[in-house]
Amino acid sequence: MEGFTKEGAAGLLDYIEPMRRHFRKNFGEAFVYPSDEFYITAGRPLPKDAEYDGYPQIDNGVGLVRDFLTEFAREKKRLPKSIPGPVKAVAVTGVSFAPYLREAAESISPLSIGGRGAGVMGLELSVLPVVNRRLGETVTVTGLLCGADIADALKGVDADVVFIPSVAVRDGFGVFLDDLTPEDIERRTGVRVVMVEPTARGLVEAVKGLKRSTYSKGEGTDG
Repeated sequence: MEGFTKEGAAGLLDYIEPMRRHFRKNFGEAFVYPSDEFYITAGRPLPKDAEYDGYPQIDNGVGLVRDFLTEFAREKKRLPKSIPGPVKAVAVTGVSFAPYLREAAESISPLSIGGRGAGVMGLELSVLPVVNRRLGETVTVTGLLCGADIADALKGVDADVVFIPSVAVRDGFGVFLDDLTPEDIERRTGVRVVMVEPTARGLVEAVKGLKRSTYSKGEGTDG
């Protein structure tokens, strides 16, 4: 099977958009919702929040990026103004979501490269996009990342703590697709691993947790 090129993804969106307008005009909702990857691959802006009509396909990943951005604008208001630091935190993600997560990180991390001088003082939050070597580089979603690929990507990274979205581990088993565990990644890298809910709220709660804990390489936390 061949993946979509930028031109192919753009062509598909151009084909679908008149349908979406027709359905919305006649039935009150778009009915057809292209997956996030088509917009990302085509380099097109994501639809606005209201255009997803309550996200009927979000369980299949359709609209996750827009939902995250909308939620993050709301949730980041709950962040503390500062944490005991400086703390170097790294947020792991798949390649496709990295630009959006990086935008969010820079908006709350004044110590990071690209940070905007506001946000949580004492926080240096960077984003680490992980290439999927086990399943192939065309697989760019976070939920299919393997533990070994994450551990390899973290080698040489200067960090006190790494945030890994819990969607990357199998429910009920707590292991990645290659059967490694978060503890295995800690042992391989010497960096404290914190599994976080794969939402804007999850990211905000993880940052808030840094206020209660002191992270050191190779050591546990009190939080």
